Amino acid sequence: MDYKILYDSNNKINPIVSIVTTVYDRISCLKDCIKSVKNLSFTDYEHIVVADSPPEELAKKIKNLIKQEDVGSMKFVNLTKRYNNWGIAPATIGLQLARGKYICFLSDDNGYNPDHLDDLVEILEKNPDIGFAYSSCKYAGRKILNSPIPKLLNIDLGQPLFRKDLFNIYLRNTIPFNNLCWDWYMIEAFIKRGVRWQHVDKESFIFKLDKYPQINGRFKIKLIILTTLWKRHHIFKSFINRSKELKKNNNFDIEIVAVGSEGDITKEICETNCIHYLEFKNNPLGKKWNYGLNACKKMKPDYVMILGSDDLISNNLLEAYLPYCQKGYDFLGVMDAYFFDTVSNQCIYWSGYTNHRVEESIGAGRLLSHKLLDKSNWKIWDDNLNNCLDRSMMTLINKNIQKKEIISLKKIGAYIVDIKSKFNMGKLTDFKGKSLSYISVLSKFVKPYELENIKSLSMNLSAIYTIYNGVELLNGSIDQIYDHVNSIIIIWQKISNYGKLNQEIVSFIKQYEGKDKFHLYEYKPDLRITAKRNEIKKHSVGLDIARTKGSNYFLIMATDEYYDSQQFARAKDYILENNFDATTCKMYTYYKKPTYRLEPIERYEVPFICKLRPDTKITSKFPVYVDSARGVGPINTCHSFAASQLMMHHFSHVRKDISDKLNNAASKVNWKNKIHEYIRYFNEFDINKNNTVPFYKGHRLVEVENKFNIETDYISKKNMVVNENSEFENRKKTTASQNQNHTSIINDIKSNQTVKINNLILNGKNIIQVTNSQNNSTPGIKKLINLNPHTNYTLNVSGFKKCKSGGYVKLWIGDIKGKNIVWDSSYQLNEKYETIKLDFNSNDYKKLYIGILFCKCKKGDQFYIHSMTLIKKNSTIDRHINKLIKIVLISVNDFAGSGYRIAEAIRKTSGDKYDIKFIKIVPHKFNYKYDICVLKKNGQIDKKLWLQAQQIINEADILHFKGDDPITHNYGFHGVNFKIPMNKPKILTVGGSAFRRHLHPSMKGLSIAKYSLERMKKYTDLRIAFTPDLNYPEFDSIFVPQAINSKILKNIWKPREIPIIGHSPSSRRKKGTDSVFLPALKKLKKKGYKFNVKIIEGVSHRECLSQKRDCTIFWDQCNVGFYGNSAIEAAQYGIPTMSYISEIAIRQAGGKLNDIAIINFEPTVDGCSNAIEKMLNSDLHLISKNTKEWVDSYHSYEIIGKIYEKIYSNLLIDNRFKKSITNCLEQVV
Repeated sequence: MDYKILYDSNNKINPIVSIVTTVYDRISCLKDCIKSVKNLSFTDYEHIVVADSPPEELAKKIKNLIKQEDVGSMKFVNLTKRYNNWGIAPATIGLQLARGKYICFLSDDNGYNPDHLDDLVEILEKNPDIGFAYSSCKYAGRKILNSPIPKLLNIDLGQPLFRKDLFNIYLRNTIPFNNLCWDWYMIEAFIKRGVRWQHVDKESFIFKLDKYPQINGRFKIKLIILTTLWKRHHIFKSFINRSKELKKNNNFDIEIVAVGSEGDITKEICETNCIHYLEFKNNPLGKKWNYGLNACKKMKPDYVMILGSDDLISNNLLEAYLPYCQKGYDFLGVMDAYFFDTVSNQCIYWSGYTNHRVEESIGAGRLLSHKLLDKSNWKIWDDNLNNCLDRSMMTLINKNIQKKEIISLKKIGAYIVDIKSKFNMGKLTDFKGKSLSYISVLSKFVKPYELENIKSLSMNLSAIYTIYNGVELLNGSIDQIYDHVNSIIIIWQKISNYGKLNQEIVSFIKQYEGKDKFHLYEYKPDLRITAKRNEIKKHSVGLDIARTKGSNYFLIMATDEYYDSQQFARAKDYILENNFDATTCKMYTYYKKPTYRLEPIERYEVPFICKLRPDTKITSKFPVYVDSARGVGPINTCHSFAASQLMMHHFSHVRKDISDKLNNAASKVNWKNKIHEYIRYFNEFDINKNNTVPFYKGHRLVEVENKFNIETDYISKKNMVVNENSEFENRKKTTASQNQNHTSIINDIKSNQTVKINNLILNGKNIIQVTNSQNNSTPGIKKLINLNPHTNYTLNVSGFKKCKSGGYVKLWIGDIKGKNIVWDSSYQLNEKYETIKLDFNSNDYKKLYIGILFCKCKKGDQFYIHSMTLIKKNSTIDRHINKLIKIVLISVNDFAGSGYRIAEAIRKTSGDKYDIKFIKIVPHKFNYKYDICVLKKNGQIDKKLWLQAQQIINEADILHFKGDDPITHNYGFHGVNFKIPMNKPKILTVGGSAFRRHLHPSMKGLSIAKYSLERMKKYTDLRIAFTPDLNYPEFDSIFVPQAINSKILKNIWKPREIPIIGHSPSSRRKKGTDSVFLPALKKLKKKGYKFNVKIIEGVSHRECLSQKRDCTIFWDQCNVGFYGNSAIEAAQYGIPTMSYISEIAIRQAGGKLNDIAIINFEPTVDGCSNAIEKMLNSDLHLISKNTKEWVDSYHSYEIIGKIYEKIYSNLLIDNRFKKSITNCLEQVV
């Protein structure tokens, strides 16, 4: 028999019971049958409905009914042909698909009492010798079929619960009968083979459900729960789980109605969970809620409950409401609530409103009768509101309430928990109350599977480090992730897995004792087992400790593993949003120096953040190729991050002592007898001679930046000593004559002065001789000095060298923390006495380190430093008055070319005042202009341009960043990172979707607002928004329009007999091309309008502009909420332009959009269609004229250039620049 599975939501692998129902065309009977199954108190079942090939239309109706009624345990199967043999064929298929330990057959017109399975399952579980158990039957108020001995015509197919094994043993897993009473012959066959049974004289099987309307729910109170959706889908899953439990209530017939604003994303979530879904825009919220309420009206409910999609209610709250509903109360609510914050994992009990709002109900859980809603015309919120909706409702309905009751949750032991996340308008800090354990609160009313899902809404992350050596790298690794983890667990051992003692680690580890977040554990290896087994045991200990700290996620790390802090934060958010069990990422390996990287990336991956459950353990069975000592399980979903999203940087061969690392690593067994050979090659390695490593076949070494500022060499007493008998002792010279013309000497380090050389003290001689056996070492000198802020200095160093190698001197200036190199420069110091120098500006620094590094030294090299002098010149402000101000505009990927246009506008208006350079990292497919682009089109780094760009950044007076990422010390993308001098004035201009916090529903799948506003503000002096909808008050920014060189162009618009409507989507989904634009045009075509459509995509920027010139009307977008560069480009030619402009944008523009010429419209198919129709019937010539005049007076280079000129001037001179800038904008714009 062939069949098709048309619906399957059942995710239970091994349910206890399988219920098989056969059906043909009795849909109304089937609905009552399914409801009786849903009401069962025993819930570990699957319900398989098999249809005997009804007509296609009937099959669709059955499928829709099952989807609507399903609570996650149903499967619908349809036979491919009709058998019509008393249900034997569909029952056979149901039997063969059943996965339960026990099985029962329920006809579509019969049903169960809620306790039907309880006793039957208990009998079979306790008595393995019993083959089947059956109940008595109820029909039309009478107990029937209650014989303790099964007989023909005295037992119905729906009464027994069978062991499924009976069918395998005695009937070959089929139903081999073909007559009307096949159910009795089947039971008789079992009895004849000695199968035992037991009867329960309880009438829990209902024969002919239509005789008992109260059983199938027709006498229940019809309750609709109304909610609205916007983002936070992972939280909504908890709402869905809770709803499924509420639907099991025997006194309420519950339906869920959800109003979403994100198109197919929310629609699919709701429909797969049998929730009635409606689509409506998210702004204003009052209108959205009223729209959903009107849909409820058509469903004729007895009551409507108002519940947020992040609110969870306990079952007993419905029971508390029940008596009031039965008495016909108009309004029910609760006065208190519980709040759980997923960010901080805090939970509080809030006792309710105070002062004039005492005993007013909270918004969640309000129950309104249909009578009250009729009196209120099914409109209970102000359409124009986005907040204060609870108070608005009470204002509108109070006059119509006759009977109401406000209940205290605490008194009745019920719960409403409002789950807060970072996306909520209201925060936990808005409420004051008693702190509680969220697990203790939720576990009182949610099922275990629900609690697990809620726990996963927040991430309590433990980073588990295991260390024996390589401690010199540990602090740097921790620094990158410290802000993003809750606990740092360090499993340390002073005896290696091979028995070697490392006593130094004991003193090193003490620095973490008693510190916040840190938890230390000394591991003592079992030397009887392998090193790999010891590693697994250590990781297992880490998991146990993480559990004691309340962690639900963990990450195993080593001292030499580094993550980019920004990538780490983004990955955390992505994992939480998608609820992955485990994740992995790619890795780069570094060799000898943190600037020598092996490429390509490793073929194996490293486990990243994984869920920590009670049964999580270390296992070699992992879906991705990783280190077997780090695999975890069991897992259901595993996500591998792309290299561009997340990369682990593995400094496994950048060690103070490479021999100690190799001889004590768990991977030592892989090296066999090659360790000595490897160490010899390592010590002699010179990248200038060979960029391959024999032990890494298929890899090559490339030089990269020192991304994490790891010390390039580790200096110790055995590597560097003072040679007082050097032949250079008598070659000292004076440099007084060289310094006599300088204005003032701030600091003079002379030969008789004590100078610290890292851990050594040099007295008198200042002669450095490299005597270590390891080549390419880097000894050095550093000294802390006092400076005047915003002053130019020159650092002079005099001396000479005697080298066998090409060693050279690097002068550097570093901040007081010693972490960031602010300026540096390299010189080839000769054997002849000479002076070298480095010019720099102190900016905001009052103290800096000055230093010398002696690079690429080899054994026997000697350097002699006679003096270091620091010469003060003039102030920065004086230089700005007389010289060009250097500005650098930096962008990762200059979307739409808007960054370069800022640079062009400034060049056009400022004359010789500013020297501005535009640097970007990633080339754009439309070939927008730039001054420097670091990545080639093939993705390779242009190292020369990279260094040139870094030099420009170092020398700039102002750093202006264009993009939606926060500014950090290392700024960049795709392996290209710039070291940012954090002491310089910095501007951040945002303008993209990654910063937008209010997108239109159809922009599904987009990562919105990746970073908090505080994080974006942290390292900036001024923030600018390209579009007013991004000009959030709490971002403390200003709105500056985008620039375009419009005044050089004439108005070229001309009317056409058949208009051309143009559109150039960079992304059809973002712009609304397929969801709104094309359907609107199709609607106009049906009305008889004639026009041609030109969709411009997949061409160069130049070709795009050329095609735009031919348009009669240009349509920009309907999703983002403000017009973009594409619209401005069309408007500069005088082409009438349309774009959806949100109310948020209009409000945050502060009146600057009052004279806008862009045509606004409602972001719906009807709204768009009506707007285009109105334009086609308008005076397009006049609209064109207004469009051109407006873009010239608002977006032209001349206007925008003056604004930025004023911004830069005030930023340099006046610390109170913001007020001046605001005034400037009002004057210019």
